[in-house]
Amino acid sequence: MLVAVIILGSMLMLHTAAVITIGGTSRALEIARQNAAAAVRLERATREAAQSVYGVSLASADRGFEAELRTILGTAPLGALEVNSIEISSCPLMPRMFPDLAGTPSALNGRSSDFDLLCTPELMAYAGPRIAESNTFEVRYTFTRTAVKSAQTYSLGVKCRLVSVPVSRFGLMPYDLPDEIGSPSVSGTAVTPAADMPLGPQGLVPSRDSASIPSLSTGSKRPGHYRYAAALSETYQYIFSKSYLQNAADYAGATHFIQIGAGPANPSLAGGAEVGQTYTLDVGAFGEGTLGPKVATKDLAVIYATSAGCSLILTDSGSSTSPMLLVVAGPVDRAIGPIRLQLPNAIQRPIVLVCYHAQVEASPDSRVNGAILLDRDCVVPPAIGPLSVGHVSYWAGSSILANTFKVGSMPLSAENLMPRAVYVAAAKTFL
Repeated sequence: MLVAVIILGSMLMLHTAAVITIGGTSRALEIARQNAAAAVRLERATREAAQSVYGVSLASADRGFEAELRTILGTAPLGALEVNSIEISSCPLMPRMFPDLAGTPSALNGRSSDFDLLCTPELMAYAGPRIAESNTFEVRYTFTRTAVKSAQTYSLGVKCRLVSVPVSRFGLMPYDLPDEIGSPSVSGTAVTPAADMPLGPQGLVPSRDSASIPSLSTGSKRPGHYRYAAALSETYQYIFSKSYLQNAADYAGATHFIQIGAGPANPSLAGGAEVGQTYTLDVGAFGEGTLGPKVATKDLAVIYATSAGCSLILTDSGSSTSPMLLVVAGPVDRAIGPIRLQLPNAIQRPIVLVCYHAQVEASPDSRVNGAILLDRDCVVPPAIGPLSVGHVSYWAGSSILANTFKVGSMPLSAENLMPRAVYVAAAKTFL
């Protein structure tokens, strides 16, 4: 009898220990689950704040990175967790792009191994092989679990890096604008491009985005699950804005700023000649411009028209191999016909053409050794094609047909002059 009692008591003690062990393990797993969920949301909030402050946008941020981060955290559901402190290492400056009066644009290089460690598969699809990276900065959080008798404190670090990527990483880019990113598709045309014309990746599907923060999907914030598409859309909004045009005009200066039809009032531009409302530019000779006593050599020119019936004809004598950027702007009044941009022959010089309210006309054997970026008011008659070009950006809602273009290689020297989208690569680590 005594032996039976001893055995029964031992069994009860082992059962109690097992229950305690299972209970402790269950609580530990629940704590780990909550911490992991908080880590995902803190990483997403960090990335969103950096994107809002440092991304290419028409409106400059009205507050700094930490203030933006705290605003997002104030609306982000963290469950039974409370953020106690935030420490931020030195934040990077906005990546520079061309044209930039303040300094040399950030150099485009191959992706570093550090970037690959911070990069998500979605961002990898948008990045391409040549990018400009900032230094890595870190945000350190301490947070506690509040729904327990004895709160425990945890630490988490989120490492971030800004990445600027030229939009020419896609041979053919039918872009959406920020108010259109709710659509899951960025192609927007009924024409199916040829297999050798890579399109931009599709927008992310909300149900597949496990790191989304619900409060970021409403109101004035960009939906979290469309962040990469939104950043790209904001870049095109900037390219075809007064801000970009003003930056280009400031960089070009008086010696490289041409109004078609202005006659003697125009500066004298190497390779340029004007007859009536037609301006012909030999991009092979382009470079030096003079206006009175002013003489300057530039890799950018702005040529614009304010009235109907104006034409710009581009030729290339092959005298130069350095890259250049040319901004072509038609009348601001969209009721007036666009400026005609005529490309009768091959342009061998590496070139980036940014067009506002222009009609692009070319011969079937024409080729542009670079990129053409078209705003939503541009027209490309389907009968011209196919026009060989390294990269084409056009508004997805326009009537421009993708098979009007034959996309080839993009010269690296011209890619340095391309506008860029700015993304944030981030990864979390428990400290």
